Amino acid sequence: MLLFLIMLDSDEDRSKFVQLYHKYRYFLWYLACERLQDDHLAEDAVQETFLALTHHIDKVGCVESAATRNFLATIVKNKATDLWRKRRSEERRVGKEC
Repeated sequence: MLLFLIMLDSDEDRSKFVQLYHKYRYFLWYLACERLQDDHLAEDAVQETFLALTHHIDKVGCVESAATRNFLATIVKNKATDLWRKRRSEERRVGKEC
């Protein structure tokens, strides 16, 4: 998490990020795990979500709002889908080599 905090400019953004991280990390992992069926890839999706959040922290208003929860859920689902497609592509490539 320290790397993410370094990427943020203001103390207000850092505070908001920490609150978001602690409030939503398990929820986001659950969503990613449902989509990927792989704990480790789900962790990667969550990390990528928080990385994306450092670039879009200004789009987040209230930490507790449904809009914030939905925003983060959308990001993690998209990141999980990207990881799933990448894994599937790699599996196909490896299958062709054999």
